[in-house]
Amino acid sequence: MGIWSRLSGRIMERADWKNIALVLLFVFAVKCVIAQCFFFLSDEAYLGLWGKNISTGYYDHPPMAGWVAYALLQIGQSPLILRLGTILFSLAIGLGIFGLLKDYDRRKAYLVFLLFMFSPFDFMLFAVMTDAPLMFFAFFSIFFLFKAETKENRIYYLLSGICLGLAFLSKYFAIMVFAAYIVYFFAGKKNTVRVTGYGLLTIAATVLAAQNIAWNYHNGWPNAMHNFFNRIEKDANPAASLSFLAASAAYMLTPVVCYFLYKNRKRFAQCLWSRHFKLLVLIVAIPLVVLVLGSFIKDIRPHWIFFLMPVIFMIAGILIDPADLIKCIRFSFTFSMVQAVIVCAVPFFPFSLLAGRIDNKDFASFMLHLDPKGAAKNLDPYKDKFVMATQSYSISALLEYDLGVRTVVFGGGSQHGRQDDIYTDFKEFDGRDFAILLKDQKHISRFSNMFDHTETRIFNVQKSPIYVLLGYHFKYDEYRLKYLVRTLNKYYQVPAWLPYSQSYFHKKYDFDPSCTYIEKQYATADANEAANQVNVIPPAMSLNQAAAMK
Repeated sequence: MGIWSRLSGRIMERADWKNIALVLLFVFAVKCVIAQCFFFLSDEAYLGLWGKNISTGYYDHPPMAGWVAYALLQIGQSPLILRLGTILFSLAIGLGIFGLLKDYDRRKAYLVFLLFMFSPFDFMLFAVMTDAPLMFFAFFSIFFLFKAETKENRIYYLLSGICLGLAFLSKYFAIMVFAAYIVYFFAGKKNTVRVTGYGLLTIAATVLAAQNIAWNYHNGWPNAMHNFFNRIEKDANPAASLSFLAASAAYMLTPVVCYFLYKNRKRFAQCLWSRHFKLLVLIVAIPLVVLVLGSFIKDIRPHWIFFLMPVIFMIAGILIDPADLIKCIRFSFTFSMVQAVIVCAVPFFPFSLLAGRIDNKDFASFMLHLDPKGAAKNLDPYKDKFVMATQSYSISALLEYDLGVRTVVFGGGSQHGRQDDIYTDFKEFDGRDFAILLKDQKHISRFSNMFDHTETRIFNVQKSPIYVLLGYHFKYDEYRLKYLVRTLNKYYQVPAWLPYSQSYFHKKYDFDPSCTYIEKQYATADANEAANQVNVIPPAMSLNQAAAMK
């Protein structure tokens, strides 16, 4: 009741810097608790490895998330430290919302600040993700453009362009923000300051974006291949993905805010007369149109609109009456606190009860993501003598964090997380021994072709059997003909119209871009053949015991 009474009283009513500081401190503390309690996710570990391998470019996205991770890793290695970037970015955005709107209506600016800070969306901004720096830099690009348009100051245009360029180096969705800027520019009146200002904005953003374009050119366009070619889906479901997107947006805003937006819908047309409000609407509308069109070739993910949420909250705050905003803030605070308690409690749920209730492979994958330390403990006896590997980037990233040794992705992998193609050179492993963690027995016989001989060990992670294939004397030439050719054909076939320098994948494995390579096929081993190829140690025997036998 103490927190609630302060929220309903003094903190809600007085828009002074002391109250702003108290709100920021409170939200920071709550988010740190959530960040400390919640599982370290595989995508977070993957981006953390970007920071440990600082570079001017990465396979999946532009490099900003890796640069942020690198800076945080200089402080410490813990998940909480890595998550501080997202937490601090979100707090800065909340403060920026107040700073942007206070010149128009200080009281309402403060209420919009509270609405954003206490929203379930903001409370969940704690995980390491590429969307966090995108949202931060895109917001402050908008912030400085507002200042530039209001004060007609070329320096603000330049700052807006720098932030937009940094947003581009975070994620390509920044292009849609720039598209909104272009439409807004041509829809408004022109004068010397505005024309030269937009020129400065464009030049600054382009210079920064050129770094990523150059890196892609010299590496076979991996960002472009991943985002615009390899992820295209033939069976995309626009109705389902857009419905889920709308439901997710309603959740992040809260149904109460959505209700009051509907209640005040007539005010929307009135506000459109304001040129600054038009800019906010364009920044939201243009990306949404692009996402709607894109939903026909790719399922749309809810996190793709994260960078728009601060602007959506500002639009909501402008449209809703102050009295109704207070109701929204009170609901959001309660809703977010309940959500925070649930999220903190999730790691304590006895997930082992799901054993036998879901598919064994799915359960094994689930357990490996929830308890990578349990898997790492069982793999520890092998990390010094074997090359550690898994079939997926997510589990490899988690295990590498907990084992403290390089953990490669073995086999075909997926379209995601192919940064390992840059990190790993399988030629260097020719003749080495591998310990490959598997979620089921499906690939045991297939992978055995890559070694002189193999053995299999089994251990349990919270009632889920996990397999470890021990492969002796890795046959690089066989692996190249089977899996590296498959990877080449699936992920590194750059369109002929796109000029590029020879990619790292072609150079590393001596592939000629002008040639076509055919993946080597093996007959599927039957049960008897598989039994002859592997020596299975039963679940009752630990890896340590198996190692002692060997």
